[in-house]
Amino acid sequence: LDQNAGDTPCQTREFVAEPLVNLGIDLPDDLEDTAPPAIPTGDGFTIDVVIGNLEPEGVAGLVAQAVSLQGTIDTPGVFFAGSSAGNCTISPDGQTIDCDFGDFAVGEQRTVTLSFATEPGLLDDGQADITLSVTTSSEAINEVTEAYLVRDLRGVRIFRDRFQ
Repeated sequence: LDQNAGDTPCQTREFVAEPLVNLGIDLPDDLEDTAPPAIPTGDGFTIDVVIGNLEPEGVAGLVAQAVSLQGTIDTPGVFFAGSSAGNCTISPDGQTIDCDFGDFAVGEQRTVTLSFATEPGLLDDGQADITLSVTTSSEAINEVTEAYLVRDLRGVRIFRDRFQ
């Protein structure tokens, strides 16, 4: 740029990348080529959930503070029964769970096994619709990281005498 020749100077702006937490949620059983088997009603089942504070590329990461998981079930007859980790509270109707896991270091992952119960005696086949959300109190790329999963339910089979 030649200011003596009458060229006007260009404007420049400096940008500084703001480090943010990037939470991840993974469901290893749902990455298989085949779907998990149907759950007979009255049986319990578990789901492994991997929660992580993903390590960024090329920049320093941040500690994810106060990481929590919230889960909801939109299916009557299916209930949260517990969690292998975290400080968890299950609603009286068993349809929601809230778990606190504390802080996650950069790159840290934890596997949590969620336990479920099904009501015995459901006659029809169906599916359990489950939503899991992970949040942190730290500044994050996403306010909420969610996963949706489905488990098939096999109802009770009642056979009748054809001659009655």
